[in-house]
Amino acid sequence: MDVEKLAQLLEGLNLSETPQLKCKDCNCFVCQEWCAICKEDCQCMSENSLPDDSYVRQPGIFFNNYDTLQVKISGQNIANLPSPITDFESLKELPCSIFNDKLFYKKPTPVQKSAIPLMIEGLDLVVCAQTGSGKTAAFLIPIIAKVLSKPKDAQVLSKPYALILTPTRELTIQIHRDAVRLTKETHIKCCCVYGGKDISKNIFNINAGCDILIGTLGRVAIILKKFKNLLSTVQIFVLDEGDHMLGSNFIAHIKKINKKYLPPKEKRQTVLFCATLPDNFCIDPKVKCDVDQKVVDNIAKIKTEKDDTDDKEVKDAVEPEIKKASHKNAKIKNNQTNINETLKKLLKDDYIFISVGSIDGTVNFIDQSFVKVQNDTPKIKMLIDILIKESFENRKTVVFVETKKETRKLAKFLCCCGFKVTVFHKDRCQRDREEALHQFNTGVKPIMICTSVSARGLDIIEVKTVINYDLPQDISTYLYRIGRTGRAGHAGKSISFFVENRDDPIARGLVKNLSMSEQEVPEWLECIAENATGTAYGSRVGKFASKDSRKEISTIILECDFSPANNE
Repeated sequence: MDVEKLAQLLEGLNLSETPQLKCKDCNCFVCQEWCAICKEDCQCMSENSLPDDSYVRQPGIFFNNYDTLQVKISGQNIANLPSPITDFESLKELPCSIFNDKLFYKKPTPVQKSAIPLMIEGLDLVVCAQTGSGKTAAFLIPIIAKVLSKPKDAQVLSKPYALILTPTRELTIQIHRDAVRLTKETHIKCCCVYGGKDISKNIFNINAGCDILIGTLGRVAIILKKFKNLLSTVQIFVLDEGDHMLGSNFIAHIKKINKKYLPPKEKRQTVLFCATLPDNFCIDPKVKCDVDQKVVDNIAKIKTEKDDTDDKEVKDAVEPEIKKASHKNAKIKNNQTNINETLKKLLKDDYIFISVGSIDGTVNFIDQSFVKVQNDTPKIKMLIDILIKESFENRKTVVFVETKKETRKLAKFLCCCGFKVTVFHKDRCQRDREEALHQFNTGVKPIMICTSVSARGLDIIEVKTVINYDLPQDISTYLYRIGRTGRAGHAGKSISFFVENRDDPIARGLVKNLSMSEQEVPEWLECIAENATGTAYGSRVGKFASKDSRKEISTIILECDFSPANNE
């Protein structure tokens, strides 16, 4: 940037209120311990900027409760797998300086104990573990260990050794921030690419040397059009929030990148991390895809009613319902087939499946409660009563709504009531989104109203309460929303407004989730669930986060002390 223009820009500004504007060329907005772009002491660090540990989560009082979670490992030849680690000091591949008190990496969580040695071994993995249980470190630490172990030629600029793809910009920034912290005292270069930023700067940083490339799928795809050989050196491919990345919005790009730009799956390691997976997850083409049994029952019921009547109007009325239900079932089967075929192309046949914790991906120390709301009852008064209490107790609160329009409407109303509120949704420009997170994380505005864009993997600091002002349409999104609290051993709570009729389809999933979390199920919610259509209710329930449906595999269950407990 021209020096004179920069001077004009800064003239008259109160830099104590906007310390981020002191940055030089990088002009990073959310400044942590150092500038993530130029990787040196940032000019914007001042007495008014963030303290060093403001974006580092300290373990909560329930952190040791993670040790009560069981770990299920399945795959071929699992008897010969490396043993789980018990502490970080046993990782001889890493310098001790990585795990200092400042980063609070003192004790690995179950997912880290199991996944880290298997990744270091070079195995393909599918890892399903609860929200907030340390999945990011579980793949970053072994990647760093492998990069440090490879010979470094000082004369050659590094090309990406690892590619980490994420579904959202905020998750990309978060993972990059953690990676930079972990590699601060090493030669490793981490690059972060995502939409809303100047792509030429992304390309410049990659060309300056990049060992670990972290990015959103869309921005990486754009860069690959110009640099087709960028990923030719990738040895580790990570899909974070894998279940979401394999959804309809992303799967075509994943297939293209895998086919055109990445080395063959036999010459690389592929790892998929997520908090939930469908019960029928499998890359075995012999396994038949499940369908929504409720839809099947509805089709049979409608057809019976049609056959039992001679009334032409009744027959004409039910015909669209049959077509609609049949179309839904066909769509479910096609989506599942597409996902399974894609996974078959991504993963080696002998991949290892790791599941940690309960089937729903939540932790037991999130206290879930529900408020029953009649259709014509305004929710705003109930929300204000809750927020007054949360504000009095100095709690950070995230309020989820379904639409961007509703975030603005609700924020405006709450601001008029005297609450300090910020808004977060995907249509805000990147700088505004980062500013919203900055204000929320630092407590300047302790209430954040957002859509589900921030439910995917976003690690918001010290959230005490999540309020579902509008419940989502599916149980998976609900689980990710409430997973913004109760992270890293901290207690949390969620409060959800359940609107009769509108939210009936999700009732079955909610009841199942509460039961698996060993929490009390409201009687009224159970009654609604018994009569509602939607997410499976009363279906087979497992003990672990997801089930590996492959045939001819072995399974081992590890107790909390990580000694073999049972073989199947």
